[in-house]
Amino acid sequence: MKQHYIKLFQYELWANQRIIDALEETKYPDERGLELLSHILAAQNNWLINVKKENNYVLLWEKKDLFECSQLLKNCTNGWINLINSLDERDLTEHKKFESKARGEGFYSNLSDVMMHVINHSTYHRGQIVSAIKGKVNPLPETDYFQYILETQQD
Repeated sequence: MKQHYIKLFQYELWANQRIIDALEETKYPDERGLELLSHILAAQNNWLINVKKENNYVLLWEKKDLFECSQLLKNCTNGWINLINSLDERDLTEHKKFESKARGEGFYSNLSDVMMHVINHSTYHRGQIVSAIKGKVNPLPETDYFQYILETQQD
């Protein structure tokens, strides 16, 4: 199961980099797209920090520039993959207490569910970004998981 989650975070890197590339193509970066991308990466960072029980949170809706987004994307991807590699398989399904800074309360879950939430959250907002940049970038970035598989699979 660890390899499955590593693959999902590699997909996240691929898909979010496509969004960054598309936003760079616009003459003037799309403000809503940049805001949503910043939010995706802040959430990835904050969940990682939560899991590692660290305290260097990023404001969830603070807009960053594309360079900052690119750096945060690389840092988050490396952080998640390093974390997953450091765990035993059983660590993914063990119920633990997590703290939610957004909700101001703790909750119990397992790391597998937290990581699926992080992945799904990004997918949702990437769809919003693609919608926001429609007509400003051609072609629109394809960020579907299966497109990633088709482009990266080894024959």
